[in-house]
Amino acid sequence: MLSYRTFLLPITPWTIQIMYHADLVISGGGSMNREAAVLGTPTYSLFKGKLAAVDRYLMDKGRIQHIDTLEEIGKIPVVKKQKHRKMNGNANLVQEVANSLTQQLR
Repeated sequence: MLSYRTFLLPITPWTIQIMYHADLVISGGGSMNREAAVLGTPTYSLFKGKLAAVDRYLMDKGRIQHIDTLEEIGKIPVVKKQKHRKMNGNANLVQEVANSLTQQLR
């Protein structure tokens, strides 16, 4: 049986810094998952409700992995993050996300 130490991260001005330097983020919260994914931290979502379009977009881009079963939690690689994979800061990124969301709403 796997044993994990629980660490709850309070929302503070330092939260973004902690997620940036974390080796991974596992959360059921949408905002925290999205922020960690954009910062380049491996992100795993436990959220069980209807996914927002932006979450599906980040999953399609490989930025968030969705965990559906207890068995999948044990398969999450717990390793030291090698480098940050920030999302491209190009001028088209906002338009790309907006277009993807618009298409999904149709």
